[in-house]
Amino acid sequence: MNTESRQAAETIDGVSRAIAGWAATRLLERAPGIQVRYGASAERLWKAEMLQRLGHLAVAVAFDRVELLVEQVQWSRVAFSSRQIQDIDVVESMHALRDVLAEQLPKQAMVACRLIDEALKRVFGTPVPQPSSLLDATGGDSTAARLYLLHLLERNRDRAWHVVHGARLSGRSLAQVYERILVPSMAEVGRMWHMQEASVADEHFVTHATQSMMAQLRMDVPVEGERPWRVLAASVGGDHHDMGVRMLADLFEVAGWKVDCLGANTPADEIVAMLDACQTGRPIHVLALGVGSSLSLRPLADTIAAVRASRAAEGVRIIVGGQPFQIVPDLWKLMDADACAPNFSDAVEQSERLMAPARS
Repeated sequence: MNTESRQAAETIDGVSRAIAGWAATRLLERAPGIQVRYGASAERLWKAEMLQRLGHLAVAVAFDRVELLVEQVQWSRVAFSSRQIQDIDVVESMHALRDVLAEQLPKQAMVACRLIDEALKRVFGTPVPQPSSLLDATGGDSTAARLYLLHLLERNRDRAWHVVHGARLSGRSLAQVYERILVPSMAEVGRMWHMQEASVADEHFVTHATQSMMAQLRMDVPVEGERPWRVLAASVGGDHHDMGVRMLADLFEVAGWKVDCLGANTPADEIVAMLDACQTGRPIHVLALGVGSSLSLRPLADTIAAVRASRAAEGVRIIVGGQPFQIVPDLWKLMDADACAPNFSDAVEQSERLMAPARS
């Protein structure tokens, strides 16, 4: 992330509300049929959509990775399709946004307009993607994951617990229960909410119940041994997702690591302070940072930069993970992280490999 790209992204952030409003007005002027289809709420709805897209566009500009914009546009297409909204409306909205950016931010919009053009070429004219559903999954523990989620959607925590506890009794490790049952279930309820098949209340209930069951599961798992290392696990400032880092912290503990888990929305300066062994008396060997969406990538990059700039954190290894790194596989290298893990088990294994020289 170079300085010029970062500044362009910050400029877009600073005027995003105004740009979103102008783009929504431009859209209704260009495609009057939209006003007819959406009625009195048309401008308000499309301004909200434009504002959300600008947030993801700013991230794509900061890192110069069109995939980060394409992913958001594809999700919008899926959501709109589920609401019987015409795909051409999304196309027109992208053109309106591009035109307003070019007019209002001619210098900073050069990269933004190029990314919008690229995204349009990649996305439109292709079928609306159908996100993978747990209902269609076969093999492995997909049946257990479906049952677990079904019981929670029915508000039956006891039966849901029976599913995950039964998996443990049948020989599944804690990592396998997390990664094969709980993670797919959470992804599915998120998909259902996005498609308006589940409510916010459903998503909140499933999340809270799953967190409670994680605590119960963890208490029943013995530690495998004792490692001489300590890991600090956190989500960066502004990222309110903490289930992933909690799962990761549990698996580090089971592997014998000492763990400091700070959870969600942890400011960069607090993370840096925790890495100062002279102040805390607890040397940190690995910093594990997770992000729930691409909107947290810039705070993540800022956090890593702050850690690298701190003499107190010298020698700390940094491992990152989260959905955006599956979209752009080389993104972690741009951030100066030491490793990137596709799942929780791999994060522990990679961290052990990072510390292997210290063992010898």
